[in-house]
Amino acid sequence: MKTSNQSKSHFKVRAGKRTTRGTGCGNGMSRAQTKPTDEQFRAAAIRLFQEDGRIEIDERDSIVSRGRERGAYVAAWVWVPIEGIK
Repeated sequence: MKTSNQSKSHFKVRAGKRTTRGTGCGNGMSRAQTKPTDEQFRAAAIRLFQEDGRIEIDERDSIVSRGRERGAYVAAWVWVPIEGIK
């Protein structure tokens, strides 16, 4: 249930339509959530890059290093076969 403050801050009425106001940051997150959590970065890294047996990302323990850009580095385990060592 929305309070009157939520309705005023997130929606406006234009020509009889209820439309969202530009309160987000273009990535589906509201201004109150503009900084993703480490858990969100880890989950995205797993979804985007993990390949079982090749690239593994610890769901709870991987180090997340935020940069100045819009993103972060997430530590991962990479499998190196003994045959790859010269």
